[in-house]
Amino acid sequence: MAAYRHFSNKEALTQHLCAQLYTDFTERVFQRMDPAKDAEAQLGVFIATLIEFAVAYPDHYSLIFLVRHTDAEVIAEREQLGEKFLAVIHELIRKLLPEETPASESNIRLRQVVMCLHGAAALLIAHPKAYGLTKARAIRETQDSVARILAH
Repeated sequence: MAAYRHFSNKEALTQHLCAQLYTDFTERVFQRMDPAKDAEAQLGVFIATLIEFAVAYPDHYSLIFLVRHTDAEVIAEREQLGEKFLAVIHELIRKLLPEETPASESNIRLRQVVMCLHGAAALLIAHPKAYGLTKARAIRETQDSVARILAH
């Protein structure tokens, strides 16, 4: 009951936890990406870090990326957190595409990269044996798939 002195309900508590976990996750990703020498290496680090996080903390991964909320304020806060992070990833993708690539195309590539990455992480968490996945294989195959997505 002590938690409810600080949070009005379970959803508010869950949202606070999700926001804190997401903030911690993004800080960890950026710290690991910083030393990488170029956009391609940074994107590879991002992929590896997200998959490693999903394997090490599957419940946290689910809370951050899979729990749905009905409260409009909660949805808006989560969208705001996600937009900041995705802007950094989008910039990496833009650097890896030809300079003349229109913004609409780079937005498509961003969505494809995120879908590929989250799909791999979800399969690795939920059904690794059925898909013959290990953490190393998921990272390698996701990095290869992303390279193909960005080569089109």
